[in-house]
Amino acid sequence: MSFDYLRKTYGVPAKRGGLVMIKLAEDWYPGRIVSATHYVRVRPDHMPRRRFNFHPTDTDFLRYCEQEQGDE
Repeated sequence: MSFDYLRKTYGVPAKRGGLVMIKLAEDWYPGRIVSATHYVRVRPDHMPRRRFNFHPTDTDFLRYCEQEQGDE
């Protein structure tokens, strides 16, 4: 899967290095998109060794920030 596929199929602004907010244990935390398959893989800023997978359209747990960052 590629980021281009996710953008076209789901209409989301997913890009490598893109800033997102993720919900973990009832709180929202900032993170960065590190890769994509059928899911968006995110590294939380406060837990740099962890990675979490989210469906690209799961707005209950993943929110894209409006910054123009990242590539691909």
